[in-house]
Amino acid sequence: MLRIGLGRTAPWESAENDLAKAVRGGDRMAFEQLTSRHSESVRRFLHRRVPQTDAEDVYQETMLAAWEHFSKFSGTGRFRTWLFAVCVNKIKDYWRRQQRLSPEFSMDVSEAALYLQPEFAEIDLKETLREAWGGLTPSQQELLELYYGAELTLQEISRVLGRNLSTVKYQFYRAHELAAERITPDFVERAKGSGRSK
Repeated sequence: MLRIGLGRTAPWESAENDLAKAVRGGDRMAFEQLTSRHSESVRRFLHRRVPQTDAEDVYQETMLAAWEHFSKFSGTGRFRTWLFAVCVNKIKDYWRRQQRLSPEFSMDVSEAALYLQPEFAEIDLKETLREAWGGLTPSQQELLELYYGAELTLQEISRVLGRNLSTVKYQFYRAHELAAERITPDFVERAKGSGRSK
């Protein structure tokens, strides 16, 4: 994750600010440039939250809503965070239409490494954790997907999900504990074997 000193603006952040200003002026091409930076991560996120056959439709709804309601993006936070909040709302709309319960989120990978034994380090951590998440609740999985898949911070996730930051932190660490319980030496060997066979 990029760390910027106080009072300094990262080049990508400055570019996004310029694009956002153009979008507010009605520049559709600037909007396409701005969203293209995040389109793949949004699509990956959607493919784990809605059926494959409907994921592209929900993606298009997300982008349309982002364009139509861009005036609500204040610019004080990252555009990525705001876009994922729009996406989460569209996922909830989808499940309401299907008259089902909405899926929920959970966790991030770089911090997860703190909870894993050293011998697990050589394994593809994201893939290993993704398999270990199978025993987590939909809410915990959702949180982890936003943290690792969307690369949002816990504070950003709390804003996206509308949850108290302390609650998100507890859910995050609890999900890691549950996932770590599944990562036994046998699990590690299986993960190593599947990685070599790819």
